[in-house]
Amino acid sequence: MRDSSKSRSRVIAIIVVVIGFCIIGFYISVSRLNTTHPVVPSPTPLAILNPTGIVTQVSLPPFPWPVPKPSALEVLTLGSLGKLAGTGVTFRDVDERISSALDVVGYDDKSYFGVPGGFAIVTRLEKMDAYGYPDYRYRWAPALAPISFTDFSLTNYLAALFGAPKGQYRVFVFVVSSEPVVQSGTPVAQREAQTWIVEGANKLPSQMKDLPYTREHTTTAYIYEFVQSGVGGDVSFNIPSDFTGRTHLKRAGLWENLNANCSGNSGTIEICPTPVAISLDALGIPAGWMSGGYNPSNYIDVHAGNHDECRTSANCLRITYRVGGSWGGILWWPLNCGTTSDQFAWKKAQTGICGINVLDSGNLMVIDRLTFWARGDKGGEVIEFKVGAGTIPPSPGRGLGRVTLKSEWEQYQIPLDGMDLTNAIALFTWVASDRDNSNGAVFYLSEIQFEGVK
Repeated sequence: MRDSSKSRSRVIAIIVVVIGFCIIGFYISVSRLNTTHPVVPSPTPLAILNPTGIVTQVSLPPFPWPVPKPSALEVLTLGSLGKLAGTGVTFRDVDERISSALDVVGYDDKSYFGVPGGFAIVTRLEKMDAYGYPDYRYRWAPALAPISFTDFSLTNYLAALFGAPKGQYRVFVFVVSSEPVVQSGTPVAQREAQTWIVEGANKLPSQMKDLPYTREHTTTAYIYEFVQSGVGGDVSFNIPSDFTGRTHLKRAGLWENLNANCSGNSGTIEICPTPVAISLDALGIPAGWMSGGYNPSNYIDVHAGNHDECRTSANCLRITYRVGGSWGGILWWPLNCGTTSDQFAWKKAQTGICGINVLDSGNLMVIDRLTFWARGDKGGEVIEFKVGAGTIPPSPGRGLGRVTLKSEWEQYQIPLDGMDLTNAIALFTWVASDRDNSNGAVFYLSEIQFEGVK
């Protein structure tokens, strides 16, 4: 009996120890979960005294607070609007400044959220290129369509996360608040960033529009950047970004309008800068023919494309490159450099005496990039595109390197921010070679233009 009692005691002791370890393990697991995924309180609704004298509560869907750690950020001055803070400027003015800056460069979809002491505006997830500019070929690809909670399924999430083309993606979040903005330290997942656009409201509530934007308020742009390794591949959060917050805003075409010296409703300061495109045809002519052979015209033909060859409602050039001269190309330069038949044209171009100020020619404040559309006749044609040519200004030039064209039209862009275009001669150049195009090449160019703001 005594041995039986001892055995039962041992069993009970072992069970108690096992249960104790299970309880300890459970609490450790819960503690880790809470550490990794902190519970974030929702913003408190704003109390507003309406015209009837009744205090009402106005709330928007809450944005995560503290804000998730971004890839990059930039505190905005909002130009003259910020200088007028506390003197009658309202949330309506700030909303209009941010919204108009987004609208003019194609960010049509945006959502509104509540944050302590203000609101946040979130853009749709977009694809950008390696330079930080919008990738116009896949910017709003179908695989990036917002995830709808009315149609929620794991398949939708997987398709949105892994069905997108390889590349870099970003979301802009503009936080307007009178409270100190702190970061949670926890990076955001791409899936969460994609749902922001459908979780938010589609406009700022009317009760909030007339609230004052005071000197206690700040407006901060947060950029959340993701890298997709390939269709069906891993998606990672890029932190820190390769670009500063200001560079992201500039290359998205947002910086100048967000911080312009123009006012919202008061109209007391100059008009905001407006995005402008100036056609290459208005600045120069394709007169600088060149090749490794004696006569470039033996290897190059240029004609206007017919209706079936060009993009819808646009003119285009049909360019034929023939082998035999090792390489060939055409340079667009200002008309006062001379035509193709002018024997002194190349000398004037090389000595820099016929350059133009592209900014003055288009009455522009800033030029961000040169964009153009191109396609190959069959696909696979390899062409180099650039602005600037060797020692001919703007120098050093910038280009895309050797581009393999597809048979479908695609838009390309050459970043020009910071380039000196005050005495530009080599406005645009293409070059092909026998090595890359052993059977020659036929390709098309359309809508070549400088883009900036005026």
